[in-house]
Amino acid sequence: MASVQPELSLSKVDISLVTPLEKTSHPTFLDPTIFDLVTLDAYVPRVYCYRLENTEEAFNHYVNKLKQSLRETLVSYYPLAGRWIRTYDATIRRLMCTDEGVPFIVARIEDFNLDDVVDVNDFKGCHLLAGYELLNMNSNDFISLLETPLLPMFVQVTKFKCGSATLCCTISHTSTDGTGVMTFMQAWSETALRGKTSVIPNFDRSLIPIKVSDFIPLPTGKLSYDPATIGRRFKLSKTTSKFLRVRKDVIDAWKKEAAQKSIQLSSVDCMTAHLWRSLASLDSIPQHFTSPETWICTLINGRNRFLDTAVGNDYFGNASFGHHLPIIPLSEIPDISSAGSIVHKTVNEVTASTYKENVRDLLKTGTVYHSFEGRHLIVSSWHRFPFYEIDFGFGIPFFAGLNSPNWNFLSLGYCMITPPAPGSEHLACFHLGLPQEVHEALAADKNFMALFH
Repeated sequence: MASVQPELSLSKVDISLVTPLEKTSHPTFLDPTIFDLVTLDAYVPRVYCYRLENTEEAFNHYVNKLKQSLRETLVSYYPLAGRWIRTYDATIRRLMCTDEGVPFIVARIEDFNLDDVVDVNDFKGCHLLAGYELLNMNSNDFISLLETPLLPMFVQVTKFKCGSATLCCTISHTSTDGTGVMTFMQAWSETALRGKTSVIPNFDRSLIPIKVSDFIPLPTGKLSYDPATIGRRFKLSKTTSKFLRVRKDVIDAWKKEAAQKSIQLSSVDCMTAHLWRSLASLDSIPQHFTSPETWICTLINGRNRFLDTAVGNDYFGNASFGHHLPIIPLSEIPDISSAGSIVHKTVNEVTASTYKENVRDLLKTGTVYHSFEGRHLIVSSWHRFPFYEIDFGFGIPFFAGLNSPNWNFLSLGYCMITPPAPGSEHLACFHLGLPQEVHEALAADKNFMALFH
């Protein structure tokens, strides 16, 4: 497998719209909830890699089956076939359920095999597999496109010289969170495999018991500011993505050490604690941060936890929000047990009686974030997501994960924790997005690298 990604080009590109198989009676629009508004306003590309027979017939069968099953799935997942439009109140956008369809791109890379591009041990991501440019989209500057209807979702299928193919499904985070995406992918693949699905999505925004107006006063007329300027005052850093494989033996040892101190930690507690301590221990990098303060934001899912019990895994929308770990000196988190204990406590302190104030704190945080000179990282765990159960009738993917989104508009770094492929010796994978200079500093830290294969 190549360690350096080759120069790639697409050929035989075909773009079509996949519409719901049949028209149904459904709401004409969905307004975002407070959780849709406080989430990362970005497209999140997920890639699935499949081994196929190296024939044109096999690839055409694969494409046709994906399209037909998507048509069937969109009957119940109709919002994904709509468009986000701009409004002039605090909701900023409204999802119009127009049944216009999902852009579906079919393309080929004829000069390289899939293994030349996707190294399962060091996946660097490949923007060309997502389809942004083919749809005249700039993934790093979409905030300026509020006047333009935005897609909730688009798909690209790419065939390689060897016959194998990638499926890249890109869904806007404003439309739903990771749990919503995974239930959709399960519904789509079940429909392809069995002709039906047991997943019945729930779009009832009234289930979210707090309203936007509880937090953001609704204006009576046109906004006095341009929503397209939101976030522009933040310092921006060009990020690069690194793929790291987490060692199970190290995590097990940390959990055992904590248990000896009567501290019960999950694997994700330990992984988050390690990221926190490692980032906090770096020397200043003037072009990115000058303060030792470290700001770690963890994503917390409210389904079946602090939200109404009706907001379960079938709820399609955002039921998660970011919650920050305390900003404390490195001396107060001298080891994984102490840092992990704070991570565990911080996550579990969000309850049905506190989460409204937690959301309010998050909104306040956004107003002061632009002046923060410390280190930043968003940590989102997809560790339990069934990436490797997404079978459309051609077998499970041999690799699946985040297709390195290059969120250069985002001044925070990010770490997506994904599951390993079946049979892998490692526990999890890090898709870690940071400025190149920060990556280099972490790579030189033996304590940080000790967690990875």
